Amino acid sequence: MAFDINDSTLPAPTPASLLLADLLRSGEFEVQQLTQILEGTPGLAEDTLNFVNSPIFQPRRPHSDVHRLAVLLGARTVAALSLATTIAQSYAKAGTQGLDQHHFWLRVMLCATAARLLSELDKSLPAEEAIIAASLQDIGMLVIDHLLPAFYPANTDQGDDHNAVATRERNEFGIDHSALSQSILEKWGLPEAICNATGLSHLNEAPLRNNLAEQLGFIARLASLAADLAFSSDPDAILQRLHYHCLNELEWHSGQLTMQLHLFRSAYNELRPLADRMKIPAAVFQKAGQHLREALQPRRIENALKTSDELPKPDKHKARDVSEVSESIDPITGLYNRHALTSLLQNELNRCEYDQQALSVFLVGIRHYSVIRECISEEDNVAFLQAIAQRVDRHCRRDDIVARITDADFVVVCPSAEAEACPAICQRFISQFENAAADTENASPDIYSGYVCVPYERSQRSASVVLSELKQSLLSYG
Repeated sequence: MAFDINDSTLPAPTPASLLLADLLRSGEFEVQQLTQILEGTPGLAEDTLNFVNSPIFQPRRPHSDVHRLAVLLGARTVAALSLATTIAQSYAKAGTQGLDQHHFWLRVMLCATAARLLSELDKSLPAEEAIIAASLQDIGMLVIDHLLPAFYPANTDQGDDHNAVATRERNEFGIDHSALSQSILEKWGLPEAICNATGLSHLNEAPLRNNLAEQLGFIARLASLAADLAFSSDPDAILQRLHYHCLNELEWHSGQLTMQLHLFRSAYNELRPLADRMKIPAAVFQKAGQHLREALQPRRIENALKTSDELPKPDKHKARDVSEVSESIDPITGLYNRHALTSLLQNELNRCEYDQQALSVFLVGIRHYSVIRECISEEDNVAFLQAIAQRVDRHCRRDDIVARITDADFVVVCPSAEAEACPAICQRFISQFENAAADTENASPDIYSGYVCVPYERSQRSASVVLSELKQSLLSYG
């Protein structure tokens, strides 16, 4: 069967979406041109802000002004976000025939959330565009459902992963819904990279990543696998495939993926308000959440990652051992290293001014640890450092950044932590060092500490300057 998008599109583009599409096709444009469209269309500015402020994007501080948002993210990005919002809303209002719409839209949310978390591991990727591509990669299913209402029910109730759906479509029609999604988004006027990414998101062969579209398409593909964890009857196979792709094709370290999967699990409950707005029944939401929690049990993740290393390796990519550590991860503790800390701290500093919130950085270490290390076994040294890392990390918030920068020096970046709270926070970290020493039966170490609080008015400083100030703080506080 051939699908003619001109005849089967559901629904027709709205006037606002046509204006946004024309704006995106025009190339460069001013922020004011965009805000005129958003603010001149009833409810559109609010819908865009609701999308960006949702748990999918997880901003630290809600955005309240579309003009400022466009200045921060870029006019083209916000135009694409607004257009994606109108597309999703239009298709949601149109409803479905046989397709389970609650399952469909919940999966869209999960794909978007996973895309955000996965894109955080590659700072070169624009997270917003990755989220859009992941969110809209399955829109083509609504076209198939509209033309063939009996096609999906027997297929989607089996608990199979999403790849099985695309395979059945290709067997029946010669194309899958991702190709239809690409055609639809092209017709609506979304940026070329996002359109092409949706068309590449369901390919079976090993993907290339020579350009932005291919990179976004691969992230959308991984996000789709992550969303499968909430519905699939075989989550172990999904975890193995995720790890296989990340380890062998993206060359990520297994610890990085494990961390993002844990964040994915914790982010699910935060989607509840968005699910309510999409009128997804509480029972459906809870069932998918239970599936996800069971799929992402720490022991299950660990076992799946070990077995994935036994899968056949692609010829085009050199296989990497599971124990191999990426350049951003400390091999002993699994925390970030100094290299990663500098980059992550700079990102946080860049956000300070816009969020209008302070940023505090803490350093806690052990004096003359090199001498101590000579007096204990390598096994005891590793156990001690791991105990510190686990205790410090456990007492941090989800948005805090924890890194080991030297032997026994640990740095914690705490967004939104004000100066008044710093002494208490610093003492809490010191206590964890002392507790770790007690846990591993080490003598009470000589602990030093310091902190720097960066007000948002002074956030233009570089990460290297802040770290230098942090070192100087030891003289006055430690």
